[in-house]
Amino acid sequence: MSLAAGLAAYLMISLSDMEVSVQETQPPTEARAKELYAAGRYFEAAVAYEGLWNSDSLPKYLFNAAMAHELSGREGKAYLLLKKYLSLPKLQPAEIEKASARLDALKLRASPLQIQVDPASPVEGMTLKKSGVSGDADLVIDSDSLALCASKNPGTFEFYLEPGTWTIVVKANGYKALGQDVAIREGERPQVLLRLVQDRPAVIPLATSFGPAAAVTAGIRIKVRGVSGEQEYTVPGSGNLTLELPVGKWNLQALAPGFKPVQVELVVDGSSQTHAITMEAVSDPSSRTNGFRDAFGKGLQGGGGLLLGVGAGLTVASVINQPFFEDFRYPCGDSYCLKSNALPRQGVALALRESGVLLATFGATTLVYGTILRHRNVWKTWKPQLAVGVSLVVIGGVTSIVAHEMSGGLSTILRESFPDISRERFRGLHAADTIGFALVGTGLALSVWGPVSTFFAQRGWNSNRLQVMPSISPTRFALGLRMSF
Repeated sequence: MSLAAGLAAYLMISLSDMEVSVQETQPPTEARAKELYAAGRYFEAAVAYEGLWNSDSLPKYLFNAAMAHELSGREGKAYLLLKKYLSLPKLQPAEIEKASARLDALKLRASPLQIQVDPASPVEGMTLKKSGVSGDADLVIDSDSLALCASKNPGTFEFYLEPGTWTIVVKANGYKALGQDVAIREGERPQVLLRLVQDRPAVIPLATSFGPAAAVTAGIRIKVRGVSGEQEYTVPGSGNLTLELPVGKWNLQALAPGFKPVQVELVVDGSSQTHAITMEAVSDPSSRTNGFRDAFGKGLQGGGGLLLGVGAGLTVASVINQPFFEDFRYPCGDSYCLKSNALPRQGVALALRESGVLLATFGATTLVYGTILRHRNVWKTWKPQLAVGVSLVVIGGVTSIVAHEMSGGLSTILRESFPDISRERFRGLHAADTIGFALVGTGLALSVWGPVSTFFAQRGWNSNRLQVMPSISPTRFALGLRMSF
């Protein structure tokens, strides 16, 4: 028995094994394919099985088409179909094993061809044409089949073909169709390197004008990016520039010192176009900062003056309600007597004075800070301000606590009917408490306005975004703060 006859007998057995089910009545097209195969008309049988595969997508049709192509002497086509067959999902282990064995046997008989394409990324398809064979036998390889034949190296593909002279045609987006002939002989392993040449499509002129004149004088640089690369231009002194771009979508970016960047999407469709691009000047950062300082400083002046007035009023009220030393210890026969309203008046006076001093010093410091801020960038030294403010708060708080809680302090005066205290000590305690709250008010203002003004100034907020609105009337006072984000 000859080798061809033995191979035909083996493949006939394989065809029967690949049947999923046997029906008494088969479709005419499948019957026709089997009839052609049995008659030895393998290429026609392969075409029939590929037609069945395209209509029904049953794996057996693809496998049978590969076997028929192999028998017709077209190992290259059989190789591609077997690779595609093995990539199908849900194949049974026995089917995979049989197809893999056929693929390994085919590789031993056919000649390998390695094709490397540079660059690799744009390759969309490939056609392998064998000289002296009709066009029906061309290997038209789409992107999916190329992926199955790709090796580990990017842009490298491996095929197994029958001997002969082949023409390789590569299709790549944005590149010219590239063809090259290669002779394949038995026992050789040819390697082909194909370098793609970028296709330069016809360019379309786009008349573009730029403004204002100040931007043109400053110097406008243009970057145009698209599918075929990036181009750079410099706008001439006339402000008019003609761009020559191929058909497609492009992104134009205009840059000029002192002006905001401009981006424009261009769609070149083959028709002449005219574009006018106007650039917007960037406002002076220092003017924005000065505007903020002035607006914020005015707000602090108004709010600080308001708090200073309220605090001064409370302080005056505390002086009016402050009992004298004699109200606590005045001679009454052989002992001392205490006026009935001395302790309540002392508690009210102490609360009014402490609140008034705290508000007055906070307001006075705020008023001074706002005045200085309108003329100098004091917010740039916010860290030292915060440190000084915290120190003053701590010192003032400790001073007031000592004045209250020390032996014979203000708390003692409020608790005992006849405190054992001299006139000088009585005055000293009140003075220490007043100084303590004054330090706390001043320290709080420094601790607050330094970081707050810096926070707003660094974000470039102007008077339209931040407004401090103090208001006062004979019946009420208010401090409004409006911020927009």
